[in-house]
Amino acid sequence: MIASLKSYAQSLTKNLLGSTSESKQKAINYKDLASYYPEIEKSDWGVVIFIGNEDPWTGRNWCPDCVRAEPHIEKKLMPLCKEKNIPIHFVEVGGRDEY
Repeated sequence: MIASLKSYAQSLTKNLLGSTSESKQKAINYKDLASYYPEIEKSDWGVVIFIGNEDPWTGRNWCPDCVRAEPHIEKKLMPLCKEKNIPIHFVEVGGRDEY
């Protein structure tokens, strides 16, 4: 499940920001978040988005709030971050049973 969400986050950011974007994109497992603090703190600004994993039965994100937020993140937040060169860090919270 973690691999599928990483793939989702990477494809989402690649499609929206392009593979050569100045804004750095990360798909971080919540268990590893503390080890990424130094990298996250390198810039004055940054966005951290917590997302649920893809449900293996439905192929969609299990989190209804994430599903509702996704179009807004794609259409508004990601282009703004790209324009302002603000890094976005996706943090995977795991599956419904882990959350």
